[in-house]
Amino acid sequence: MVAQKVFVEARKNPFSVVQLDALGWIMTQSDWKALWDRLQILQNRGAIIGARGSGKTTLLSTLATQLRRKGRTVKALRLNSEGHSERRWILDHFLSSVQAGDFVLLDGAEQLSFFAWQRLVRKVTHAAGLIITGHHHGRLPCLIELVPSAHILRHIVQSLTELPSATVDQLATRYFQRYHGNLREALRAMYDDYPFEPIKGVSVPSLISPQPLWKG
Repeated sequence: MVAQKVFVEARKNPFSVVQLDALGWIMTQSDWKALWDRLQILQNRGAIIGARGSGKTTLLSTLATQLRRKGRTVKALRLNSEGHSERRWILDHFLSSVQAGDFVLLDGAEQLSFFAWQRLVRKVTHAAGLIITGHHHGRLPCLIELVPSAHILRHIVQSLTELPSATVDQLATRYFQRYHGNLREALRAMYDDYPFEPIKGVSVPSLISPQPLWKG
């Protein structure tokens, strides 16, 4: 007899969007200090660089929360794959709301054309800061480069669940490999698969080893 899948309500699923958003980006206090120090060195203008699903949006959102706690006025915009005309309207509407002293956060800077990017740069000249996300270096100095690893995924799973450490190691390794390092896709799959089938034995060699969660 094949066991039936047990479905869990979204609000009780530890991998729900609500839970992930509440968790935010995980870094040690010393890593956060290094990040803020580097941002200051870059005069509050820098880029979060990383591959798809590496955690750029999550980190940017966490930065927004921390900036607001520091008393900053944050203006945030996320660009996806809108059409050119729609993207231009969205950008113009956003830029019209930016005031001197605002801290501007732009998720998806690679969506902007050269001319749109130049328009944004001119508009935010007097802003308190500008942090963008992108897949490649170039538009702003690199604030932080996110390098996906099973180690990061392990931290997330461990923070969201009460599973034994050995199980967390195996889950992180398995899903990291299955989704080729795309943390976003791995976490979406974990949401769909929760509660997980019992892991018997050690079928997947663990990739978990102590390492930095990011590199500056």
